[in-house]
Amino acid sequence: MENQFEIKYLNGLRTEATHSATNTKLITDAPVDNKGQGRSFAPTDLLAVSVGSCMVTTMAIAADQFGLDLGEVTCSVKKEMNKKPRRVAKLDISIVFHDYIPQEHRRNLELSAKLCPASKSLDPQVQKITTFNYKVD
Repeated sequence: MENQFEIKYLNGLRTEATHSATNTKLITDAPVDNKGQGRSFAPTDLLAVSVGSCMVTTMAIAADQFGLDLGEVTCSVKKEMNKKPRRVAKLDISIVFHDYIPQEHRRNLELSAKLCPASKSLDPQVQKITTFNYKVD
């Protein structure tokens, strides 16, 4: 089986990850509070981004199954780190629906988001606070 991702250390606490199928690249940097320069996403930032992106994607899949146009959706994630042991302690996730979503679909969309694979892969000690903000008709 071919590797899905290749990660190369670039020195200075920086890595370059390559998506093997598309050759898309991304850079990570250690954060300033952990001896890095903070010039790009930290690996734990990518964890937070993965959860938010997965939630939105999973809701879009569910919406498609309902025959619902999800419209514009944005997600912001605030990550809080634990000092000792150093790990992600909390993700504060806010999902905003900029287009009207009928009331009868909201619960299913919210469950889809909360049960996304990235979120469910996190250690249960990582606190996840998720708020959903809907456009008022």
